[in-house]
Amino acid sequence: MGAHGAESSRRAEGRPGRADRSGSGTTAVLRLAQEGRLNLGTPVTSLLDLEPMAGRQADARLANVTMWRLLQHSGGWDREISDDPGVIEHKIADTLGTGLPNDKADMMTYMTGLPLDFAPGSRFAYCNYGYLLLGRVIEAITGQSYGSYVTGRLLAPLGITRMRLGRTLKADTPGEVPYESRYTATTVLDESGAKVPRPYGGFNMDNKDASGGWVATAMDLVRFERVFDVPSAANVLDSRSISRAFARPEWGTFSSGSWYGAGWYVREKNGGYNTWHTGGLAGTYTYLVRRYDGVTYAACFNRRDEGAGPAFDVIGDLLYDVADNIATWPSVDYGSLYF
Repeated sequence: MGAHGAESSRRAEGRPGRADRSGSGTTAVLRLAQEGRLNLGTPVTSLLDLEPMAGRQADARLANVTMWRLLQHSGGWDREISDDPGVIEHKIADTLGTGLPNDKADMMTYMTGLPLDFAPGSRFAYCNYGYLLLGRVIEAITGQSYGSYVTGRLLAPLGITRMRLGRTLKADTPGEVPYESRYTATTVLDESGAKVPRPYGGFNMDNKDASGGWVATAMDLVRFERVFDVPSAANVLDSRSISRAFARPEWGTFSSGSWYGAGWYVREKNGGYNTWHTGGLAGTYTYLVRRYDGVTYAACFNRRDEGAGPAFDVIGDLLYDVADNIATWPSVDYGSLYF
């Protein structure tokens, strides 16, 4: 179901913000597989040249990290054990001796020199690094930058024109919402050691791309999910590719009975699926849901729970209850009123 809103005589323009979750990387990989350009059972080591820094050796089990396992966060990295490279940029620069800022190649070199935290495919551990690798696979196969491929092949067919990859500094983010955080950090953009607001230099947005680097409005996210909600209208993924997005992983299900498919948390409901995802960075929190009954909604915030304010994850139950209590939806699609 498309987005709905109050009738208005004016077009409403929402200010975009860091969404940290759009499913674009997942959708791009599934599209390439659909076109026969990628086999999801292929190991990442067959597609990318992953080399550790001098003096270190790659874990032999990297050969078992397939596209499926990257999509389903079962590649073998656990950020609770070996850290997320997106939050240890100073450590990476010091280890490699490259200085700041890091780029994606630096992160890959550093991570390839670490042992995996578990056997690939044996369990789930949310891993942004796995999606960074998927972005590089997309580039290797298409010969385009990740952002260019997604914009041209996925966003343009859906009429999404303002969604874009984010930048780090406030001066480079015109038109976006201001990102709020009570924390500061030492900048990762240079060696100055300057203290900066965490959303503006505490991490490098340029390195996020496929692992949560998009800037979007809630309307953009809902439009994007038409890929899964109304596949015939979006004409991006076919029914087989969509079923792959929601497939049970080889490791099974969580104790709740839900599971993580390819880019989506999934739970069976009334003969269909509830699928959802959240995402957060310093200064952002995003919540996106596709219900079993065809209702889709998203909420974006320019801050996240930092222990001194609301716990933003409560929005999930609140919005679900609101949707349950709507007896009649408008017969008119008001999505055209919003950019």
